[in-house]
Amino acid sequence: VDLPEDIIRDLVARKKKEEGENARWGLGKIDTLSRSEMKAIALEVTQKLHKTPVEQRPVGRAFASPTRPLETFVNNLLVEVIGDGERERNKDGQDRIILEDSRELVGDLEKMMKVWDEEHTKPYPGLWEERVEIETWDVSALYPSLKIQYVIREIDTLLVERIDSRKGEEKKRAEALREIVIPLIIFQLQHQIVYVLSDEREEKEEKIFYWQKEGVGIGNVASGALANGTLLVGERKILKEMKEQGYRVLLYKRYIDDILAIFEHQDGLQKRKGAEMMEKLINGLDSKDGSIKVTSAKGISSMRKREKKTQEESVEYLDVEIVLTGQPEMRLETGIYRKAAAADMYIQANSAHPWALKMGVVKGELIRYLTRCSTEERFEKAWARFRA
Repeated sequence: VDLPEDIIRDLVARKKKEEGENARWGLGKIDTLSRSEMKAIALEVTQKLHKTPVEQRPVGRAFASPTRPLETFVNNLLVEVIGDGERERNKDGQDRIILEDSRELVGDLEKMMKVWDEEHTKPYPGLWEERVEIETWDVSALYPSLKIQYVIREIDTLLVERIDSRKGEEKKRAEALREIVIPLIIFQLQHQIVYVLSDEREEKEEKIFYWQKEGVGIGNVASGALANGTLLVGERKILKEMKEQGYRVLLYKRYIDDILAIFEHQDGLQKRKGAEMMEKLINGLDSKDGSIKVTSAKGISSMRKREKKTQEESVEYLDVEIVLTGQPEMRLETGIYRKAAAADMYIQANSAHPWALKMGVVKGELIRYLTRCSTEERFEKAWARFRA
């Protein structure tokens, strides 16, 4: 395959990195590539019509991974470790960072709104001068951008923190778990191999293997857990830093690569002061290798005391529309968000699918609308679109 010269130079000139702090785990050096070793992967391109301007996403074929059992094992271990840490945050009166689904998000927003209602009833000095910011970010190309050294460094820190929080036999088990998990993750990330089937048929059909040497494979079973564990350590530091700088972080949630933050501050004149600071901190999570880069989607802000003619403002996160409304006291409402490119394609009523399955679709959507919409008006809007 005749690749462009600049790409070849970039690949061949990839420097071997020293083991550094990863020497303890035997993290190997990254091999350079020669032109004779390269093989192009057949790619297709999908259009991301909901983006302005329209973007494209390359999609490569992958059939299976010979290391899948190991990926599943590592995933199960990390999910348990991360879950332990998140439950401990709850015990200490802190909210979970990793979001499981949008229903959990709406519940957190309802709790926050109850606190606001109480504060509006008995306002404290300076309440009406506070500004509330609601911001969303998207981590650009999260999985392929994660450097292996960064992943190992952060997950090892997560495991060390887990060890330090335990005593006696629990501490010994936590130490033993670290000795198992880290080498497994290193081996897995250095042996990300997938294969596709050739275009021939029957006896001529062959398996074509590809070896991913950088980042975390999107189809990797453990990719979500690896990404969550990697970012979690730095995110906890960010929340602490924001608090020390005088910001009251009301909510911080991340669903894989989608981030939502709601915070208050007294500097009412600067609409995005908190957002700019948090964005800078997130982009600095991997100051050594630059794995993390976020792009701001859409943010909104409002004073706690709104003017009479202030219009509603909204921000979208997952399938939830978060709306700033209310006069004179600010309020939050939630509804269903659908992308402009959403085709609203469901099972046809006259299809051969079982009747129970068709009713399950209706029931599932109905439950989703009931649990995500905070007002009857917003529920009716979503329900009317579904029925149309």
